[in-house]
Amino acid sequence: HVVHIACGSTYSAAITAEGELYTWGRGNYGRLGHGSSEDEAIPMLVAGLKGLKVIDVACGSGDAQTLAVTENGQVWSWGDGDYGKLGRGGSDG
Repeated sequence: HVVHIACGSTYSAAITAEGELYTWGRGNYGRLGHGSSEDEAIPMLVAGLKGLKVIDVACGSGDAQTLAVTENGQVWSWGDGDYGKLGRGGSDG
């Protein structure tokens, strides 16, 4: 059961009622969170967040980054890190 959807310019994300995060679309820069830059035609679980309940997600528009917030208040970011846009104090993706 999907409770929230977010869309970027070339990829999308969905949160289920259980707090699982699924992403699909263009995968360059690792923006899908699957550990690769492969494109995905169908929604795939972001396994790195398994065990955490995701409550919100945002997809970059034109840029290649994704941010998610978990129920316990953690913010997770991945994808293209140029110009510090992942909020981790550097440009690493």
